Amino acid sequence: MRKVWEECPQMMENRGSHGAASAGGFLYAVGGGGFRSNLSSCEKFDGQVWTGAAPLAVSRHALAVVGANNDTIYAVGGWIDGKECSSVVERFTTASNAWSTVAPLNQARRLHGVAAFPAADGGDDDLYAFGGNCDDPYWHTNTAEVFRAATNSWHFVASMPAAGGAAAVTVRPFVFVFLHGKYVLRYDPVTDSYLKLSALPLPDWHCFDAVVVPHSTQVLLLGGVTNGRWCKAVWSYDAAKDSWEQWPSMKTARRRCASAIVPAALADQDRVGFSDAGSSSGDVGGTVDGGAGGAGGVHDVGAKKQKTDSA
Repeated sequence: MRKVWEECPQMMENRGSHGAASAGGFLYAVGGGGFRSNLSSCEKFDGQVWTGAAPLAVSRHALAVVGANNDTIYAVGGWIDGKECSSVVERFTTASNAWSTVAPLNQARRLHGVAAFPAADGGDDDLYAFGGNCDDPYWHTNTAEVFRAATNSWHFVASMPAAGGAAAVTVRPFVFVFLHGKYVLRYDPVTDSYLKLSALPLPDWHCFDAVVVPHSTQVLLLGGVTNGRWCKAVWSYDAAKDSWEQWPSMKTARRRCASAIVPAALADQDRVGFSDAGSSSGDVGGTVDGGAGGAGGVHDVGAKKQKTDSA
């Protein structure tokens, strides 16, 4: 496995606190904050050049963006010009290059974690949203909720044991939640319960991004702020072993960056078992800083400093 960061073409627009996802063989950068205001614009990268994609209906930053099955992408919640949290949820379909609005979150939130999880009926993926910041009644929330695509509805699930910003990924049959500044939680959708796991590897680590390596138990955490300073850090978390490994740092310190993995080839994903702590399959071909590059790489889409949000 190559662990090398390489420069890639810059995006069409400067954006930070945005989201990124892989769908249909492309890397998508979604929304975020621009130099003067929030962005509704989106763009996609084919490994060579960036081109425009359909814009969001509602511009926002500090949103959660996640790829789901059937080549869809969801943009969930966020912050509107640093004034109010958003409950808006939009779904993008690559085939139509269009966003549509689905049911809103029960609780408007920003800097939250969202993970797609296979639906019990085998249809469109469910979504799980965890924690984040909110307007009221408190600055942080520990609430969590699930979106059932089949019924186009959100329902609260068990709250986390602690409140705060979060990142979330699915490593079947669980969802792993990385609480900013705290530790890892393993959420079981079947029992609607959490298991507290190891602490984060860096002190006071906030505003990082997390991306799961397909067909494996490996999760990469990138960038963020540690002890109040922007960082270049990259750590690999093994969800089966609950262990950490430090990877080569990015070339640029990034806070609230966005990352995605564009698979080298499409393949049916097998369930990853947790009975064998070392089990995994497949790997990542390389890592790319500032955009997408070699197929199968981890694609980190840069973040610029914004004046609209001091959190």
